[in-house]
Amino acid sequence: MHYYIYPKNQDGEDVVTNLSFIDKACGGGGNIYTFIDDGIKGSALSDLQAEILENNGVVLICSKYRFFDLCDNLERSGITNYTCGLTFCANKIKEDFNLHLKRKNKNNSVGFLVTQLPHSEHMLSVLKGLQKDDIPLFFVVTDIQNYHKYKEIYPNEYVVISRCDLTEKIDCVDIMHVTSHYARIHSNAISILNPQGLLDPLQNYFYFSRDEVNSLIGSRANFDYIFCHTKKMLDQYKKRLNFFVSTTRLIPVGYPSFDSYLKSLGDYDYDCDLVCKEKIVVVSFTISTIGESNKDIAGIGKDDIVGLIDKLLSSKYSVVFRPHPEKCKALFMQGIADMFKDRDNFTYDTSPRITKELLSKALSIISNGSSVLHTFSLASLKPSICYIPNKDFFSDIGIGSDDFLNESQFLATDIESIMKSLQTIEGNLAKYKEKIRCFMEDELFNCGNSDEFIVSFIKKLLFQVSLRGQDK
Repeated sequence: MHYYIYPKNQDGEDVVTNLSFIDKACGGGGNIYTFIDDGIKGSALSDLQAEILENNGVVLICSKYRFFDLCDNLERSGITNYTCGLTFCANKIKEDFNLHLKRKNKNNSVGFLVTQLPHSEHMLSVLKGLQKDDIPLFFVVTDIQNYHKYKEIYPNEYVVISRCDLTEKIDCVDIMHVTSHYARIHSNAISILNPQGLLDPLQNYFYFSRDEVNSLIGSRANFDYIFCHTKKMLDQYKKRLNFFVSTTRLIPVGYPSFDSYLKSLGDYDYDCDLVCKEKIVVVSFTISTIGESNKDIAGIGKDDIVGLIDKLLSSKYSVVFRPHPEKCKALFMQGIADMFKDRDNFTYDTSPRITKELLSKALSIISNGSSVLHTFSLASLKPSICYIPNKDFFSDIGIGSDDFLNESQFLATDIESIMKSLQTIEGNLAKYKEKIRCFMEDELFNCGNSDEFIVSFIKKLLFQVSLRGQDK
């Protein structure tokens, strides 16, 4: 069969990738896929019209928002043999996945949306727990590199690629676990949102306007369950989704990503005197949007970060500068690193996660609303410094600074207050160590065992799904 993909976009490319794999897996490979691209001469609908009619080809429309406009284009060209490419692809995936389950002699499955490898590996212990119980996994990946990587890492599981709207059409899994609130899940699946970061949803206020964040938080009411990592996170969701989500849908699970740090550290302790002597400071900001003032919502711009690093180095601190692992959030960080590459005691660290060695040696971290501010502090048992030059930031977004920060985190509005905070930390590091340890054990749910809790929770949901299936 000759399929024409209209238009040439990410959804269309994903449809071809998935269908081609299914063709090959089924011993076929005889299908042909051609993109219709009205922006390229020779590939436009007007250029391919005669060929499509002559071949009696099927046009797969791969655009959720332009579907009816593209239908009109086809019908004006006399082409009526078309269908929704996303639904067509999802149905083919369903057929193939059901065969996959049949070969495994299984009926139920769990899906995971893989947004990017560093984040997705946060759930590695959960995946292993489900595999140990022989529960079939269904991975939806959002880039071609991870598509091939996951096929290699998980050869006995099912992997599809979906960068845009195809995910919403997939109805062949019983549970779909996602880490991104932007994801739209088919109503047939039980949807679980497991947010990234230790203080979601408040982190969003650092990247979007107040109205935008309130809208984003409200959209999370569409999920069947929301996993909460900390008491503060649970309280924030209760306040903000009070009218939409019952407390039974807010699940206090803990955070496997953080627990993986704890397990890698083992019976962790550090030498306060040595840490204060080495004077290593981590600088790690997450900035995704810059306004007309060349600063983000919290008042941080390139010049602020440059001035901070220069002051630290001049004051005999060693600086480990870390960009966000997502390129879209590593805004202008490479340029800053280039400015300091020849300075002594400056390191540009692009590893996906903070290493055990750095957690042990660093005195503190300076950040804004990034989750690393909290992760570093709790995992290393050292205070962190939240740098927010915009003094009206918290009042503008309608929350108190204590909603975001705890007693072992410093709020700084200028470089001078950062330097004073570092001096305070150096003089009281031993005191903070035990204070943070107690806070962590009290604040985090299932601290150190969140993966076991999540696996157990998912298995209970699957059991309920099985019972409903037997009643039909």
